Amino acid sequence: MPIRNALIIKHVPHEGGGTLEEYLKNQSVTIDCCELSQGQVLPKDPSAYELILIMGGPMNVDEHQKYPFLPLEKAFIQRTLKSQVPMVGICLGAQLIAQALGTRVYRGPQKEIGWKPIAWTQDAQEDEVLKPFAKTPLTVLHWHGDTFDLPKKARRLASTDLYENQAFRFGERVYAFQFHIETTPAMLKVWFKEDLEDLKSVPHLTPASIEEDTQRYYPQLEKEAFAIYEKLFNRWG
Repeated sequence: MPIRNALIIKHVPHEGGGTLEEYLKNQSVTIDCCELSQGQVLPKDPSAYELILIMGGPMNVDEHQKYPFLPLEKAFIQRTLKSQVPMVGICLGAQLIAQALGTRVYRGPQKEIGWKPIAWTQDAQEDEVLKPFAKTPLTVLHWHGDTFDLPKKARRLASTDLYENQAFRFGERVYAFQFHIETTPAMLKVWFKEDLEDLKSVPHLTPASIEEDTQRYYPQLEKEAFAIYEKLFNRWG
């Protein structure tokens, strides 16, 4: 049976579901969105949903005082893991899932921002969802400064030279992506305004240079992202 409803958890208004949300809407999935930064409260029971999506954000996982919703969100992720409801984490979402699985999240060697290829691992080439796509590198958008150790019993799916853990699978119902598989060109234009300080911290990187790369690499990313969603959500449906 296809997935009927999903919950998207947003940490800031400008980091939404992107192509993930677009795909689900195209499949007539009923979507609820919880805007944590706007004071909205997570449901007590994750099993009210058939899919949980946890999006990115500029904060780190332990900024509890500045973002008091984080401890509540971590408890919700723990409940989701126990409930076996399928869950996907993007960027901060991936870090929160990794921490919930008992591993550490920490500052990376340097900020990784912009378009660069990921290398799929052998585990990705054997993964039921990713193996059709994992034979060649995929150029994706990166926008992160934190990373995490691979959780116990998780399978590493992708890496870059700077960040070894770019994606992992835990069991059969949790996928986590450090990179931004979901971003659209329209979302990026907002990020240039909201997160300009991040760009200033990376030498020779400008909105114009990222937009030029977006024109070059986004069409292929969009194509493969939708194909990955199709495989993943049909498997869970």
